[in-house]
Amino acid sequence: MKDGRVSQTALKIARMMHFFGQQPGYRELIPPGLSEANQALLAGAGLLKGWHHRLHASRLFRSSVQLADVLVGRGAMVHFPLRKRFVEDQVRGAIADGAGQLLVIGAGLDTLAPRIAAASPTVLAVEVDHPSTGTAKARGVAAAGMARDNLVLVPVDLATHPMSAALSQTPWRIVRSVMVAEGLLMYLPVQAVRGLLTALHVHTAPGSRLVFTWLPESEDGGMKLDRVTRAAIAAVGEPVLFSMNPAELGAFLEGLGWRLLPQVDLRAVYLSGGPLATVAITDMERFSVAERV
Repeated sequence: MKDGRVSQTALKIARMMHFFGQQPGYRELIPPGLSEANQALLAGAGLLKGWHHRLHASRLFRSSVQLADVLVGRGAMVHFPLRKRFVEDQVRGAIADGAGQLLVIGAGLDTLAPRIAAASPTVLAVEVDHPSTGTAKARGVAAAGMARDNLVLVPVDLATHPMSAALSQTPWRIVRSVMVAEGLLMYLPVQAVRGLLTALHVHTAPGSRLVFTWLPESEDGGMKLDRVTRAAIAAVGEPVLFSMNPAELGAFLEGLGWRLLPQVDLRAVYLSGGPLATVAITDMERFSVAERV
């Protein structure tokens, strides 16, 4: 990420959520209330203009997204709405099971924490993100009327400040919690991933859950994320640094005090029987949950 500028990846995904909120089939997949909150936050931060509304509603733009999905993404069109739904369901499930705190790391322009804070006043919702994005996010939260006493936004660059320093600025306690690292680990070197998981283990109680996404490697050790996508991400200053052999993920987590929970069959749970039942789902990024032991 380039200093002084909102993460372009975060901005792209937030605007795409606005787009998907207008598309039949996809708007039913994304979590209820996400599209409306997303639009309010982006508008409040000055990141969603009138021409975006017109563009996202146009048939030409929809056709171009579908074409790009066929040529490059191979299932990426459903990937991001599906990722948002999976993460939110896991977070709400953890809270229902007793988690009293939510931590979203590298939250970008996502509205999960503000919406959880509003829906669950007894749950502490904390976001930690780079100041370049966090400043715009705070502006959008305030303008959209999303600020809450139990919502804390911490503008910290975790590349130069440890997680313990970030959490020290909040009322965070060592209790059962749920953490989210969505679209984050891929941008960290492996040692930084180890350090993050170690810090989360130190600052949470047993039974806490980590909801995260990660990039799998193929059998030959190559990254499944295609070169075009990697080049596009790198071009905005956010190069991909971390991926993992799926067969090694469990042992990697166990060595850091986490237990990998069974994978969710995304098609069976979210798409079966609906209008998106037969769409392709990319395998370039996977969604997982680990439990602190």
